[in-house]
Amino acid sequence: MKKQVMTSIKQKVLDFHDLTKHYYPNKYAPSKGYLDWANQPNPYRYFIPSKSNNNSTISNNNTAVQPLFTLHPERLEEEYKTKNTQFYQIYPEQQLILFNNNNNTEKVIIEPKELTVESISELMYYSMSLSATKKYKTNSWNLRVNPSSGNLHPCQCYLIFDKDITTTNNNKSIDDDNTYSFCYNPEIHALQLRSKTLGFSLRKEFLLSSQQSNQSIITEQQPIIENNNNIFFISISCTYYRETWKYGIRSFRYSQLDTGHAINSIRYSASLLGWDCTVCDGINGNTLISDKFIEKIIGLDQFEELNEEYKQEREYHEVLLMINTKPNRNFKVNNVENNNDKRKGILEIKSDLKLNKEELWLIDEKNLNVVKFGQPNLLCDNHQDWPQIHEISNICKKTIPNYNNTLQTNNLNISFINNYLFKIPNHFEKESKLSVEQIIRTRRSAQDFDNYTFMEKEEFFSMLEKLLPMHYPSIWRCLNPFDKEFIEKGSMMHLLLFVHRVNGLESGLYFLYRGDDAVVGKEEESKDKLRLSLKEIKDDWGDSFEWEKVDSSLPLYRLVKGNTQQFAKLSSCIQDIGATSCFCVSMFATNFEKYLEEKGPHVYKEMYWEAGFIGQILYLEAERFTLRGTGIGCYFDDLVHENVLEEVAIDNNEHKYQTLYHFTVGKALEDKRLRTLSPYSQHSL
Repeated sequence: MKKQVMTSIKQKVLDFHDLTKHYYPNKYAPSKGYLDWANQPNPYRYFIPSKSNNNSTISNNNTAVQPLFTLHPERLEEEYKTKNTQFYQIYPEQQLILFNNNNNTEKVIIEPKELTVESISELMYYSMSLSATKKYKTNSWNLRVNPSSGNLHPCQCYLIFDKDITTTNNNKSIDDDNTYSFCYNPEIHALQLRSKTLGFSLRKEFLLSSQQSNQSIITEQQPIIENNNNIFFISISCTYYRETWKYGIRSFRYSQLDTGHAINSIRYSASLLGWDCTVCDGINGNTLISDKFIEKIIGLDQFEELNEEYKQEREYHEVLLMINTKPNRNFKVNNVENNNDKRKGILEIKSDLKLNKEELWLIDEKNLNVVKFGQPNLLCDNHQDWPQIHEISNICKKTIPNYNNTLQTNNLNISFINNYLFKIPNHFEKESKLSVEQIIRTRRSAQDFDNYTFMEKEEFFSMLEKLLPMHYPSIWRCLNPFDKEFIEKGSMMHLLLFVHRVNGLESGLYFLYRGDDAVVGKEEESKDKLRLSLKEIKDDWGDSFEWEKVDSSLPLYRLVKGNTQQFAKLSSCIQDIGATSCFCVSMFATNFEKYLEEKGPHVYKEMYWEAGFIGQILYLEAERFTLRGTGIGCYFDDLVHENVLEEVAIDNNEHKYQTLYHFTVGKALEDKRLRTLSPYSQHSL
């Protein structure tokens, strides 16, 4: 019976995935078919006074709305222009290139900043805030640091502390055994207290520490968290309807891609502060904390209490991030050899963090005493009805215990990984004219490319190397800090690359393998039964491809020589940007159906997060080389499989390889008609 239930759930995910595909030449996923501009959803979430009426059943725990607490963006608007952080400072692996002749070299990259209101302001400013205001004649619109499909931004951030950080009462201690959640509002760069969970500390229940937390007094100048009280959490939630308004049923996919971009955007920002950012939702395929639990803490269960219009634009918790503001990290070289293919490094993270396995699965969210402040604003008046989106969201929720769980709590190793063995990168980051902060703030999605600019091969290789978890564990441990070989998360996606204009590299179709055997040099078998080895992929794809390795330091293989521009454009919904760029990427998952069967439906979202995470790296890497990137959510899903992989017929498994995202990088053409203003001061940039 259990197997039948699992098969039924898996089939529902597969059916939804097929329903939301675009089929060449003109069968697109269901949508309204036109833009209802009068009912475009508000891109910003506010909490307003509760209204008692016949259509609303607000719980007794709902209380007065709290004022917005400004994070003073005007200071940062000028400050970021003078920043000079370089990318090699936030990539510890880069330090090992500089010091690879000294086996005992240790290097601290960026000294962690204290956790204050000001540093929180910086964290959000370089991750989820507004980045510019564009004006054309009488029309204006805002852009953000984090990219989003159609600039619609379904993602919302809730910061979760053990303290009301907006309070500067000198008589109030930091730790009062409550949990406070604050909604981040990017429109004015402010926090709004959303909820207070009485008598419950998420940090204390979630983590075990070897030391006791100290009490302290808070002011804006003093650290909010001292000693071991250095942890807080961020929940990324999604209001799918912001995307559904334009994209219809396919919007669920786009929202998950946006979540992946947001995760990495926050990770980059945290690294600028010397902080550590990790996803802390699951280990070994097991759920650590349920979605409903987090939704209760941050007040999202209130959508079920409100009227039907609110339910159409319901917010769903997607992922929980843990921010460690005092990470203890050492980076050193180990066993350096002359042969570059064999150079190894160790990323060491000294940490006593352990998950609270005694209590994690025993907490019932129904017993939490949560006070909510106000109610969410309604984003639009009239709504389209797409029940399939709410159904798939509920199917993909994390629950406790995992429906496919076979492990017992006391058998789980739930300590954070302390060290990673990785291959030292071959490509050192040269100083760029712009700092990391400036690149993050000026990142844009290209609308068109010039169709003639070439990028350099070394730039291309340097860009691709960041996408390899076993070359850059400091980046990829964010998605799974419990797995040093990135077997579960981080290497589910592989890349087909349509190379158009890269100096020193022939045009053609290329393949980047992102699994672990790319590092250890073994193609015979994979350590994980789900993740396909390079040999298995080669066997599947047959002998019609060249499989010529083009660089000794990268698992990059040329499959076919020749001009691929026309097909890159065709597969990307006939969009020119697929062909006029330097290169175009098709990201695809392997063993797609088996992952769903073995890991459960939540992995469907995690695959898209990984693709969006990759996309965020490509965005910033492109900007570093004065190029520009663009995510492409509109592509013909099966066109790549039916043409590029036309010889692949694998065990009657039509879902073994599935394309989840396209991305393209090139020299952007700027629209000179547009004015660019500072979003918080309205001065010209």
